[in-house]
Amino acid sequence: MPSFDYGAESGIASGDGPKRKLRKLHSVNMIDGAAGQLPRISAIACNALTWSLAGQKFTAADRYEASFQVSHLSHMLLVLRLLGNMDAGLSSTAGATAALKGGRMIMLSSEMHDLERGLPLLYKLRAKIKPDQIYHLIHPPSDKPEETYDRGVQQYATAKLANVAFMWDLNRRLQQDPKLSAITVTCMDPGGLVESRAHSEQKPTVRLAMGVVNVLMPVLRHLTSTIRTNNDAGRDLVALSVGPEFQGKRGFIVGQNEAVSAKLNRDEAVQRKLWDACLSWAGISTAGTVLAIAEAE
Repeated sequence: MPSFDYGAESGIASGDGPKRKLRKLHSVNMIDGAAGQLPRISAIACNALTWSLAGQKFTAADRYEASFQVSHLSHMLLVLRLLGNMDAGLSSTAGATAALKGGRMIMLSSEMHDLERGLPLLYKLRAKIKPDQIYHLIHPPSDKPEETYDRGVQQYATAKLANVAFMWDLNRRLQQDPKLSAITVTCMDPGGLVESRAHSEQKPTVRLAMGVVNVLMPVLRHLTSTIRTNNDAGRDLVALSVGPEFQGKRGFIVGQNEAVSAKLNRDEAVQRKLWDACLSWAGISTAGTVLAIAEAE
């Protein structure tokens, strides 16, 4: 079945730390056993993804929809597990004039996360999170044959929508904890990456369009921030991760510019519903993270 995985099977590494396969929640949960081997972490960039455009795909171990598990759920689990290893900087109790230089977490999103943006000419179905159908995130209904491609794109976009909602929710919770309040979370939309290897699974017409745009990129990259090269997006991610200009920054970023994210993921009721569901699906308990995971008021 055609699909694309980036960083999902090969695993991820934090500095000289152990690799963890995001397709297996058990593997991510086992990070606790290696946490003592890790130095203080300055930044975590959550960049792994998978999608399937030719039919639903579920992870073998957990039997969850693969795009959501790899692109969101496993990242959330990893981040919460490693919070205790993050550079906590100076807490907010150190005084109003103290510089907060805590660690940074960077989630990756996409312009497709926003119902009001997206690319309607290419994709018919948009990202969605319905609180009364939250279970569909990990066990979606069967695809209709004529919707297989668009459902695959929608599931990927929904995982990116969840990443943005998680960013807002986690920031609020971190700011309520004096010991963790210097740690910041951003969510980056890298722009439309016409060189992305993920496009190898696209429809022929889309691959052709991406190829034409890629040829024009030497000119287009100076005219728009919507379409990007991999190199430009990589530089943006490095800046968010270690650049002094982003120290202490929180929120949604397009490239290197602050932007407004989708209305849905700024809804705190939706954030909390998603948070509680993901904690349950990933098996995260109070013993598994230094963050108070009860509902933030």
